[in-house]
Amino acid sequence: MNQEVHFKNIRSEILRNLDKCESDLIIAVAWFTDKKIIQKVNALLSEGVKVEIIIYDDHINKKELFESLYYNKARIYLSKKLMHNKFCVIDRKTVINGSYNWTINASSNDENIQITHDQPSFVNQFIKQFSNLASSCIPIDDFFDYSLSRINEIENEFENFYSNWPNYPLPYFVNAPLLKVADVNKDSRILKHIYFIKSREEERSYLWYHFILKSSHSLNKLLRIRNEKVVLPDKFDFVHATKWDSNHIAKFDEKPSIVEKRKTNRYDSSYNRYYIYEIDKYGTPTSEEFRFTYKLTDWLYIMHLSGQGNKPYFITKNLKKYPIKYSVWKILANKVLLCSAYTNFKTRLGLVSIENKLVLPFKFDNYVRNIHDTKVDEIEHVDFIEYPILIKDGGVIKKTYIDYNSYTSKDHLIHRYSLSDYTLVSTSLIKGAESHQEYIFSSAEEYNYKSFYDSIADLLSDHRISYDEFDTLKSKLRVVTNTGSSNLKSVINDFKIRKKVEAEFAAKQQTAANKEGCYIATLAYESYEHPNVRVLRKFRDNKLNKSAFGKLFVSYYYQHSPRFVKYAAEKRILIGASRKILDVIVALVRLRYSEPTKTKK
Repeated sequence: MNQEVHFKNIRSEILRNLDKCESDLIIAVAWFTDKKIIQKVNALLSEGVKVEIIIYDDHINKKELFESLYYNKARIYLSKKLMHNKFCVIDRKTVINGSYNWTINASSNDENIQITHDQPSFVNQFIKQFSNLASSCIPIDDFFDYSLSRINEIENEFENFYSNWPNYPLPYFVNAPLLKVADVNKDSRILKHIYFIKSREEERSYLWYHFILKSSHSLNKLLRIRNEKVVLPDKFDFVHATKWDSNHIAKFDEKPSIVEKRKTNRYDSSYNRYYIYEIDKYGTPTSEEFRFTYKLTDWLYIMHLSGQGNKPYFITKNLKKYPIKYSVWKILANKVLLCSAYTNFKTRLGLVSIENKLVLPFKFDNYVRNIHDTKVDEIEHVDFIEYPILIKDGGVIKKTYIDYNSYTSKDHLIHRYSLSDYTLVSTSLIKGAESHQEYIFSSAEEYNYKSFYDSIADLLSDHRISYDEFDTLKSKLRVVTNTGSSNLKSVINDFKIRKKVEAEFAAKQQTAANKEGCYIATLAYESYEHPNVRVLRKFRDNKLNKSAFGKLFVSYYYQHSPRFVKYAAEKRILIGASRKILDVIVALVRLRYSEPTKTKK
């Protein structure tokens, strides 16, 4: 007798012998949970081997493990009686039996198997025992949602459905998104596209999915049961100028059809690209494939991304593109484009209609970002942000410097505009963290002084402007504005000329100071050579510089008096007061330190 007995590597021996199976295999084991052996049996089924299995019907033998075997046409029986049998017969020639259950845990137990080859009488006894066991068992069919017999019935139902399908001339489109399907299939990806049927083979293949989707059966489950991969015809997201019949079919006209399709960058599958183009009856593009980022209407598309030499553009129904004049930031409610333009050395925001016309001027600094979180079709308005252009701070006018990423740190205005008629709905002031300062906005007084504020902002690069100067300039402009004309340019030019004269005067004062002139006295008497100025210089040289205390006073005076002169230069009241005080000091100096008068002989 040709026999082997194994106490080690039992699993490997079973797999090695199963590998030789060519025609049929019967297995009767109490517990069968070893996935590797199950995979091997599945492979044999795929090769056409006939397989029958008996297992004990309990919780250890999880029925889900046998689903693939069952749908690969293995006949599986469940024993209600406790089984002690553990054997298999391979090709009616080889018997494997022993204490070893076909479980992963058994491989670590003290078990054994006996393998017997080419002993017909011995083999027949096990085949007979298998038949006896099977006669008292029940098939596993009822455990699964779809028995093999039910699957056959469904396939027969499909054949009947297909035989009654109209003989549509090829090619044609079928609109899967229009299908009314059972809840079990409502999330199927197949329902997201329109398919282009070009042959009867494609038609039959697609209509199987079409049939199941409309039935109460789960397409995903049947695909898994049939071990079937989905193979679909050419698919599109939208087809133009088509009429769908009751079967959701549209014929292909003689002229090319315009279609939309989403393509995926093979280097980055998360980056979707959308295209619109024409196809012929073979599905081949017959026009340029125009990329777009958003569909505004059925006949108007937009590519709003720029870069790599591309500029934003619209695509129309005749598959022509024409440029958008501005940089598109966002599309609002399919009605208008939020765009930016570079004006006055700044990026400003405004609204452009889908007819490519400016409907709201470019005069805003930013917009409220939370509209990104709102569904496009639900947006009824847009909120623009205006940052202040000037600040009144510390007695002078200053230019604002805004961090666009943290605009809430300063006061700003929110201008809300309706997207139905583009009218101003409201304007509200948002107080920021630095609200103690007085901010000036371009929109103040209905933008009447916008040009003036812009001019002041430009001047601040070269000039220091006090509150008084600012108010004086604005009042001059107001008088002119009320007359119905504007001479902003002349007002600003006059201011620049005055500043130039003052700067030249200050330079002369500095020159005089470098010659040890008297700062305050020169300012008060408006001349370095004024008699009173000469008296004070002489007093400094002959008296103060000859004592320690006097030298200390002179040093302190030259250190701090220039600041006073700079501050008082434009304030006539201070200049007048300084002159009166100096008149008293000069009188005292003359009285006490004047030279005695010589008598005539």
